[in-house]
Amino acid sequence: MPLTSALLPRSSAAAGRLVALPHAQSTNDELTERVHTAPSEWPHLSVVVTDDQRAGRGRLGRVWAAEAGTSLAVSVLLRPQPAFSPDVYGWIPLAAGAAMTLAVREALADASGTGDDADAVAEAAARRVQLKWPNDVLIEGRKVAGVLSELLALPNAPAVVVGVGLNLSMTAEQLPVPTATSLALAGVRDIDVDAVLARFLTELDGMLRALQRANGDAVAAGVHARVAALLGTVGRDIRADLPGGDALEGRATGLAPDGRLLVRRRDASVGHPAEVAVAAGDITHLRLTGSGETLG
Repeated sequence: MPLTSALLPRSSAAAGRLVALPHAQSTNDELTERVHTAPSEWPHLSVVVTDDQRAGRGRLGRVWAAEAGTSLAVSVLLRPQPAFSPDVYGWIPLAAGAAMTLAVREALADASGTGDDADAVAEAAARRVQLKWPNDVLIEGRKVAGVLSELLALPNAPAVVVGVGLNLSMTAEQLPVPTATSLALAGVRDIDVDAVLARFLTELDGMLRALQRANGDAVAAGVHARVAALLGTVGRDIRADLPGGDALEGRATGLAPDGRLLVRRRDASVGHPAEVAVAAGDITHLRLTGSGETLG
């Protein structure tokens, strides 16, 4: 059955406006075009969603596509009022990743049934689902969702379009890469798309409102602590491929107050500080095997 707004009552209630498309090339492009054409008709937390995206974009220019009905593509318009200062907008991708992490945890917990101890089920879901800095959602180390945020220049104030791709019912054969997974492969048999999307929207909007109340201070808002608590990257050995082609390896030690990832360098020496803060980059978690270190 094609995805329609009528099938998403909770999400429609949480959104400023929700449009479900039978298919789209890119939900980010669809939403961006609509906002530029009629900005007054698209309030904060407006959503364009489809389960048949045919030419989506991922980070670093990667193409993101999937067989119809097996994944969810969501784009959300964020128009905080009053507008954030420029440095605060950097928290939006982190908040979006955190919000989807919480939504996926809830989906896995609900799939475990109501007969088990609720706290134990929630803890098990938390162990399985973690956030890879800055905004990839992993289930047991495999990517189930990713985020792409784009800044829009509008007449009155800047806005952000946050695009999220979530693998729903992909089989192992349909996965784009071996390091990916889906909700179905993780054990969620009857996927409540409306519940997942509504939880994502509610959590994301809640973190943005907290930032507004704290005048953009992520620490005072509790957003820093919330993101940091979800990060599976902290405490891991990682490789960061940085803009410009440089790379570094080391141990991720924490989340800086401004959202950058703190990394204790493996090659720390004179002229190379022991700890650096990574602002942007493609992060790979490293894991140890019996034959040495491999990528994961």
